[in-house]
Amino acid sequence: MAFTVIPPAGGVLTAATLSGLVTEVRPLTARRTSTSSPVSNSTTLVNDSALVLPVEANAVYELRGNFLYSTAAAANIKFGWTFPTGLTMSYLGSTIPAGQTTWQSFALIQTDPLAADDSPGIARVEGLVMVGLTPGNLQVQFAQNTANVSNTTLNAGSYVCLNRLD
Repeated sequence: MAFTVIPPAGGVLTAATLSGLVTEVRPLTARRTSTSSPVSNSTTLVNDSALVLPVEANAVYELRGNFLYSTAAAANIKFGWTFPTGLTMSYLGSTIPAGQTTWQSFALIQTDPLAADDSPGIARVEGLVMVGLTPGNLQVQFAQNTANVSNTTLNAGSYVCLNRLD
């Protein structure tokens, strides 16, 4: 994408230049959960209906998010994604494991679930999303790592953001 040159100090900012600047702004798309979503006795990833972001064909996005959760130590929690065919992503997942005071990070690709085991806890994600020819939705999923009758919950206030880069 070509960027519009802003006139130097004292120069004239024309309507055409201003219009060019406005069309170059790429909006941030974000979604936040307003309610908590529990799952119990299941290791099958389920969609979170609030954390769904539209993606455009042939676009590149920066990914960021924080997932607030609560889970029993026996169950733990894992996160995953659904996405359109042709989408590739690489991301870094970070959590603070139970009994620890420092973040631990893991480099992941779109098919790797991020697992966490502290409760209540937070998992951070950041990375790069590259969409192929097929537009669609990037959606957050979660489940228990080990099936357990206790609830594993993705809590209200969790969010995910996409910032278009190209």
